[in-house]
Amino acid sequence: MLIKKAHNATIHGSGSIPFKWISGLNEQERNIVKRGGIVFCPYLPKHYKQSGFKIVVYRKGRYYHREPTARQLDKIIRHSLNSTII
Repeated sequence: MLIKKAHNATIHGSGSIPFKWISGLNEQERNIVKRGGIVFCPYLPKHYKQSGFKIVVYRKGRYYHREPTARQLDKIIRHSLNSTII
């Protein structure tokens, strides 16, 4: 599974806002998400239980963001420590 940090992505919307999206993904990052890989964006958490990362999700032709699951967060941190992030 490929894991990539989205350097130019911008997160729009947070919390219970009904319309959340992410912009600024390049073609390679979009293809990774569509194939089931993990593309993440670091951000400044607003709550102590937030991880500081958002995962990009492709659904109904659009790119959304959400909090990573515990398993995804573990993979992100492990890959970050090993410096294998593309």
